[in-house]
Amino acid sequence: MGCNASKEHFAQTNSAAASEYYEHGSYDKALEHYTICLSVQESVLGTNHPDTATTYNNMALVYDAQGLYSKALELYAKALVIQETVLGTNHSDTATTYDNMASVYYKQGMHDKALEFYGKSLAICETVLGQDHPDTATTYSNIALVHNDHGLYTNALAYNRKCLTIRETVLGKNHPDTATTYNNMASVYYNQGMHAKALEFYQKALVIQETTLDKNHPDMAKTYNNIATVYLAKGLCDEALEFNGKSLAIKEAVLGTNHPDTATSYNNMASVFYKQGDHDKALEFYAMALDIQEHALGKNHPDTATTYDNMATVYYDQGAYDKALYFNGQCISVRESTLGPNHPDTATAYKLNALIYDGTGRKDKALEFLQKSRSSFEKSLGSDHEYTKDAEHRVNNLSNELLNPQ
Repeated sequence: MGCNASKEHFAQTNSAAASEYYEHGSYDKALEHYTICLSVQESVLGTNHPDTATTYNNMALVYDAQGLYSKALELYAKALVIQETVLGTNHSDTATTYDNMASVYYKQGMHDKALEFYGKSLAICETVLGQDHPDTATTYSNIALVHNDHGLYTNALAYNRKCLTIRETVLGKNHPDTATTYNNMASVYYNQGMHAKALEFYQKALVIQETTLDKNHPDMAKTYNNIATVYLAKGLCDEALEFNGKSLAIKEAVLGTNHPDTATSYNNMASVFYKQGDHDKALEFYAMALDIQEHALGKNHPDTATTYDNMATVYYDQGAYDKALYFNGQCISVRESTLGPNHPDTATAYKLNALIYDGTGRKDKALEFLQKSRSSFEKSLGSDHEYTKDAEHRVNNLSNELLNPQ
């Protein structure tokens, strides 16, 4: 084996190790090995080689998982420059990077930017791979996710149906990817409040997964969790706990007790206990989730912020306003720094802050944060979205209350 071949093998070994660490949520170790791989590739293959671009992409995926979206976009942009120069603007690898960048914009709440980059990916897929290719179907699915988040449910279902038609035709009606589409369509129905329809589609997904996947497959854990979410919304807490328990058992067995996805299951179970009015049990499970997230993801990760927000909600309901303000403040700090002040999740945190201040009698402070919430929802979701209208209604009510005190 020649010197360069030996170095390339060393790079590949580190890349494989990094991928393994990434899958298990060990993001710092993954980056350590990808950095070694990148150094070798830049030395042996050059800074403009497609394999170097792939490593930039892989490192960006890790930063994405860590919630470091700016860093992820920076590395995706480096990969894109190489791919557009060496492979061309109509290469499938270039489409993948557009897709990855769109995903980050989506998580940042930049829906227009996400749709722009998904559109670039879709144009390549339809031209190079054809309208009936599984990769084209995946891009339809991703576009549907953005529309679903934006409350454009008709558009979301239309793109999901395009995806479903391709997957049923090309992959078959019993393929795991077909199940994923049923899951995504169920999410749209759930967001519309159509719980029976959502449950029907989640169960369609589950039937396929139980037939085609191992009983401990992570995708099955996701579907169990989704079904639990519907049961919780219907007030069926025992059923919700049962399915959350199934999801948790898979995650603990496959991913381990310290994986971020396991933390998500603890969060979900806490939500059920909260719904049941068992605040102490809810806080216990939120604390378990938080311990994992702070160690695995860091205190400045959006998922960690969600747990801060959940704990603040429980303390607010208990009338423990000082603790509620502390955890809500932690949430706002993280979301402003990682997602920006005009993200829907940040707007939601502002709204909770207003409720807490209102509970303490600080109505002037409550109005300040309601106005921030309204502005944030309007900029991220538009003036016609139900969340924006609700925030506007709350601002008007509180403003009138302050102008006309009893």
